[in-house]
Amino acid sequence: MLSKYLFTPIAFLLFTSLYAAEVNFTVQINNPSSSSFSVSILEDVISREERTYVFNLTGSQKAFVLQLDKEEVVTFQYGQDIFQLIIRPTDSPVINFDGYNVLTTLKVSGAASNQAFLDLQRRFPKGFLNSTYSNSFLPLTLDDALVQQAEYQSEGEYFGMLDRLLSEKMALAGSSSFLSNKIKCETATYKMIYLLANQYKYDPIQATNKAKSILNGLSLNNPALLKYSFYTDLLTAFTYVNHLGVARSAEGEEFEYYEAINNNLSGKTKAFMLSKLFYNAFRYGQTEIIQNKYRDFKNSGPYSEYTNKLDVLFGDRLQFDEDGPAPDFTLPDTNGRTVSLSDYKGKVIYLSFWATWCKPCLKGFEKSLAIRKELQNMGIVLINVSVDRDSNVWKSTMSRIEMPGINLLSNDSAILRTYDVGSLPVYNIIDKRGNFRYLSDGFRDIREEFQKLINE
Repeated sequence: MLSKYLFTPIAFLLFTSLYAAEVNFTVQINNPSSSSFSVSILEDVISREERTYVFNLTGSQKAFVLQLDKEEVVTFQYGQDIFQLIIRPTDSPVINFDGYNVLTTLKVSGAASNQAFLDLQRRFPKGFLNSTYSNSFLPLTLDDALVQQAEYQSEGEYFGMLDRLLSEKMALAGSSSFLSNKIKCETATYKMIYLLANQYKYDPIQATNKAKSILNGLSLNNPALLKYSFYTDLLTAFTYVNHLGVARSAEGEEFEYYEAINNNLSGKTKAFMLSKLFYNAFRYGQTEIIQNKYRDFKNSGPYSEYTNKLDVLFGDRLQFDEDGPAPDFTLPDTNGRTVSLSDYKGKVIYLSFWATWCKPCLKGFEKSLAIRKELQNMGIVLINVSVDRDSNVWKSTMSRIEMPGINLLSNDSAILRTYDVGSLPVYNIIDKRGNFRYLSDGFRDIREEFQKLINE
């Protein structure tokens, strides 16, 4: 009997699935030529994170389990040989090959028919991939040989070559809708790459019209294909072409790509591409577009599978807007009762962040005790949030120093990132609508200013 191993992924996974089936794989290798075997799945097309399993071979036969929640294109590598299979959650694949002649001898059973896909890979092995037409915001990985041909061939020669390859590949695809979509999308992508490589030959309107004609028969809003990189690469190449006609933005190139996506895509594909743009802009430190555009995107679209993922990455840090609403939070008070900032919407709030080890914080409470009591009597809600790790030290300090108001404990630093707190103490004023407010500069009567907020 074969032993079964569930191998630990070596790639960091930003997004993971909650509902997945166990797919049992069996690999039989005749004439082993390598001691390693790896399996990779594109975990998320937005982040391009891969789930990769690597294990050592001690014999000619292995069994392992993968968690799959949908049909996936799974990449296998044995030594220097790479091949892909289409695997569904209901499959039980048995993979057999000769270690010295992998692709030629490869046989697969127990999975949805992969014969056409394997024939296609044998006849047209992937070329060397690099990022010739790529930027920080919308990365696109391409076959370097085809890109180079686009740079020196005429349009007729290049398109003719791609069309001949299309016919040959479609003959191998048979009735497979997956392969048909893959071949057509990849062909259209490289035709649009020609427009980019030779953009001096076309004005932006010509390039855009040419791109639309290239897409004849292909849908730019097919949510079912968004799980495949061949389709999202097509959307990216189309966006590159449309970017040629966008006016240059003083705010940055990422804003130009935002306009190219916003004006030329629709529905879920538009939401996907904007999410991809936001994700990569954040990774490369260009957060201004997220501050300016993300909130509207989040409020306008029904695609929570994207906004939920992006919120995990940067939601808390980028919700802070010193001119906008104060981010909500829920924390325990001294009695363990949970309290939320939103519980006090409709009230003016004076929010303080402090810690027991912060001497200026403690001095501040002592010096402001009288005015804090006056504000409390006026109807201002005082909320004091400590960021201490030790609740006993927190309670002990409050027993020594009087702190009027509602005292809450956040025993991690997440709330400091949410409120963009660089150092302690920090004080925030929140109006009855839940927005940040500020006292007037220079000389002022604090009581009078708070009274104005109460009267609004």
